[in-house]
Amino acid sequence: MPNHYQTGGREGVLDEEERQRLQRALRFTDASAKEVMTPRLDMAAISSEATVEQAIRKCIGSGHARLPVYEGSLDNVVGVFDIRDLTESNYDEFADSKVENEASQTLHVPESKNVDTLFSEMRENRLHMVIVVDEFGATEGLITMEDMTEEIVGEILAGDEETPIQFAGDDTILVNGEVNIEEINEALDIVLPEGEEFESIAGFVFNLAGRLVEQDEEFDYENVTLRAEQVENTRIQKVRVTVDRDTVGAVDEDIPDENDAD
Repeated sequence: MPNHYQTGGREGVLDEEERQRLQRALRFTDASAKEVMTPRLDMAAISSEATVEQAIRKCIGSGHARLPVYEGSLDNVVGVFDIRDLTESNYDEFADSKVENEASQTLHVPESKNVDTLFSEMRENRLHMVIVVDEFGATEGLITMEDMTEEIVGEILAGDEETPIQFAGDDTILVNGEVNIEEINEALDIVLPEGEEFESIAGFVFNLAGRLVEQDEEFDYENVTLRAEQVENTRIQKVRVTVDRDTVGAVDEDIPDENDAD
């Protein structure tokens, strides 16, 4: 007896994209929290003793608008800090406040938790982030609603979607915010620095600005101009990186030779 799913594919009822989407959906129903989570080693987090201002800088450095808040160690996550809950009108009021006072509640789930069930619970309770723990209650990782969505519809860059780096000329590229700085350096043959608190181009721009960035803002680093091409909910989605090759020589000429110091 033929399998209906296979038959549908052979008869052209399902195209390849639909087949892949269905396969992901089927895997999603059987997946566990551990399979979907961001591992502990890759987690950025904030101490409950930090001030709101320090928490904002941590968010900017990591490129995330939302981070877990821990007390003592990552094994004791007490809430979630969301930079989007702050506005310019209340920033001054809360800047020196302890971040634990501004953190919202989160949910701790076992690593064996069924992802399909968890997805429903997160939607019902309007939770954007949950913490995954092992059988002893130690933190294993975290899951965001974005993780859940990507798991069922596929990776953001999968299929025929746009590539993460698009050339708009020999010296200009349009890149997704999560692209690693190293990839951008290779693409344009430049040397943007990689900091301890950021690896993505979005994190670099946030760090360069030292504050939340608005769409279409431009920032200069040496002979490179970075433009926040697309910003959604304070998160930099796309950056236009342009190199001015003509200024390289001029910049080099301005650097004094150590032998000329005298």
